[in-house]
Amino acid sequence: MTKYLAYITVILWGFSIGSSVASAGTLEKTYSEDFNTREYCDIENTSASWDSLRGVIMLPPYEISVIGEYATPDASWGIVIDGDSAYIADGYSGVLLYDISNLDSLVYRGYYETEGEVHELDVEGNNIYIACGEKGFDIINKGYIYTVTESDEKHENIIQSGSLFPQSSALDFINPKRTIFGSTAIASFTFDIQAVRDSLIVIASWDSVKIIKVKSLVNSDLPVLIDGKDTPGGSIDFEVVEDKIFISNHNSGLEIIDFNNCISIIGSCETPGSSYGFDIAGNYLYLADSEAGMQVIDISNPESPVIVANYDTPGYAVNVTVSDNYAYISDWEEGIVVVDISDPTLPVLAGFSSCEIGGGAVNWPWDVEVTGGYALVADHAGGVKVLQITPDYAMDYYYVQSLAVNLGEQVASVKLESIQQGSVSWEISADGGGNWQEIDADNNWYNLIIPGNRLLWRSTHSYPGGMINSACSFLKIDWDTQVSTLLTNSGVSIKGSSVEINWSVSRISDEIKFVVYRSLYPDDNFEKVSVLDSENCLEYTFRDDRCEDGAMYHYCVYTLEDSKETFLFHTRPITIPAAVLSLYQNKPNPFNPVTTIKYNLSARGCVVLDVYDVSGRMIKRLVDDEQAKGPHNVIWNGKDSAGNMVSSGVYFYILKTENDQKSRKMVLLK
Repeated sequence: MTKYLAYITVILWGFSIGSSVASAGTLEKTYSEDFNTREYCDIENTSASWDSLRGVIMLPPYEISVIGEYATPDASWGIVIDGDSAYIADGYSGVLLYDISNLDSLVYRGYYETEGEVHELDVEGNNIYIACGEKGFDIINKGYIYTVTESDEKHENIIQSGSLFPQSSALDFINPKRTIFGSTAIASFTFDIQAVRDSLIVIASWDSVKIIKVKSLVNSDLPVLIDGKDTPGGSIDFEVVEDKIFISNHNSGLEIIDFNNCISIIGSCETPGSSYGFDIAGNYLYLADSEAGMQVIDISNPESPVIVANYDTPGYAVNVTVSDNYAYISDWEEGIVVVDISDPTLPVLAGFSSCEIGGGAVNWPWDVEVTGGYALVADHAGGVKVLQITPDYAMDYYYVQSLAVNLGEQVASVKLESIQQGSVSWEISADGGGNWQEIDADNNWYNLIIPGNRLLWRSTHSYPGGMINSACSFLKIDWDTQVSTLLTNSGVSIKGSSVEINWSVSRISDEIKFVVYRSLYPDDNFEKVSVLDSENCLEYTFRDDRCEDGAMYHYCVYTLEDSKETFLFHTRPITIPAAVLSLYQNKPNPFNPVTTIKYNLSARGCVVLDVYDVSGRMIKRLVDDEQAKGPHNVIWNGKDSAGNMVSSGVYFYILKTENDQKSRKMVLLK
């Protein structure tokens, strides 16, 4: 994950030598490494760590900082975020309400005291559904939260004995603001509660799971039991998904039953530890399994759920919350453990919170909710804690480097082939690291300025911050003992608002043509812009008059003979001077799910870049800042302002400055 979040994936084959015709007519050889081992990892010369489990190179796991602590009267068990409010299940002190509109400084707003021990809660619409432990459950309207006054300085000064409202009145859905509904008629200990369809609630009460009807046009002092099922090992947590109820049984693992007929068991999966809380994302269920850590269970076939991976946490895992590609594990006595689950079958450590005793530590986390770059934690013995979960490394880039490999032959030219995303650049040394030369991973031959027989590579990865990755999934290095002699000289320059490329060759024939390609990117999206006849001469010039102000271009020239193109050379990046505001077409387009928008400013000033849908509704503000003159780029991940992924379709991006405005169209395809 960048920071461990900006990681690169490199999956290669072991050392090998193959044969094919290289640019100089000699036999080329192939060097490659296997990142599933640590055989060539140069620990002393890299700012990244090497993960042999997944075959990736990444920054070290980051430490999560606690930026806010809020003591509660009792033991905090659960937390639910509802808009700008957070509701805390705080044991025998009841439900606590916090204003989280400013996560840097939470504001305590009020409470509701129940008769039992509040272990979990659910918020739907205007109602709060409360699991009250040995007292069953309560359902209250949000209006029944007791609002604190300025004179209420501490929680313990305002928590009163007894309840603010009688617990025997009935829930009246005709006028839900008028009354509340309480029930102590549920046997055993209620751990979890969830409001579902048709005025039903589901509760987990240790020895069973029950479906209860609570809506009635006629007031009644008792709920109506619709269905239920005894559980074999103590139901701790559950989740209703469509017509299935997924249940975490403390002593027996996962059980899946039919919502419409609870007697019908759809499937089950025994786990090695004692099961607690879980979360579901796609076809996988992530289960906190006590001393066995987190179990990853494939539920794509509910009739036969199967454990496909596990991550063994250092403490006692009691809950899991999934957000994006990360699982946030509440690890009893060890804090919050963040695990990268972008590949659910290979979970790897991404970050962790401090577990030192005292201030700034998370020692007894029972539940966690993620919003933006923050996590709110119900820390059983420490109240509510706010964590900054976005990594904060003091670097703009990081690099990795291989150990030198003695090839036994002089390396004079190389070519790199790579599949990568984000900003990753490569360097090659053939003399054991004494001299380095930047090489593009474009599968084209490059002559080394300093040849040698001890080959190393290193890569530099720009770190944009947040949870964005710079990744590479494939790398191969071909090398040759001789250099190509066809090209003798090349250059590129600006001529007014055009680009001029010059080159010369040592030999030529009438059958050879030259093909010129151009791209706004160094590694891909090259488009053919011209084909030149050889004319049996040794010096050539190509002038590109179709250039946009402020754009940076990359050019490649190939020879064409007998319908076969062979790389000749590439130019350095060259930028056209910007005279006016320029907004370029996003790349790639169409895209899924990420695209890059580039623009150029003719002068320093305030800039706003917004994304709109076809109805004219603003989807996301990407830029709102004062920026310097020159080229800029921004990445849009296809999400709206609320963090939700938008649907496929046509979108418009509009760039505004103090004196000008530009717009273009882009397409998201899923």
